[in-house]
Amino acid sequence: MNHIARNGHVYAFIPTIENLSKNAGKLDPVLVGVRSASTFTGFCSVHDDAIFAPVEKVPFTASPEQCFLLGYRAMARERYTKESSARMSPFRRLADRGKGVGRQIEVQTLNQLFEYGLAAGLEIRSLRWKATPRV
Repeated sequence: MNHIARNGHVYAFIPTIENLSKNAGKLDPVLVGVRSASTFTGFCSVHDDAIFAPVEKVPFTASPEQCFLLGYRAMARERYTKESSARMSPFRRLADRGKGVGRQIEVQTLNQLFEYGLAAGLEIRSLRWKATPRV
């Protein structure tokens, strides 16, 4: 990441509700420190180092192994992020406290839709491949 950084920062998309609301649903890239941009704590350092050595310790050649590992890391990060977000559900349900009735309905509706999206994203059976017969 340091190869593409300027003054220790890179552009990244930060998909938070705050950023989406601020930009009317559009994500704009923002400058982030290199360490923050590349941090994913889903694997301990020992296993991360062992599993992803073919991507991080040798030049990238787009070998099948390297491409698989990049895809695997992206899928693992997505799963980790969704599971972490699902654990925050009890706190999100308190977000409407002290607000007017109209705002409570908005917050509860947003939370419900968010929960549906999380549940769908965590549903592995929906990712099954269906065999298509060749004609």
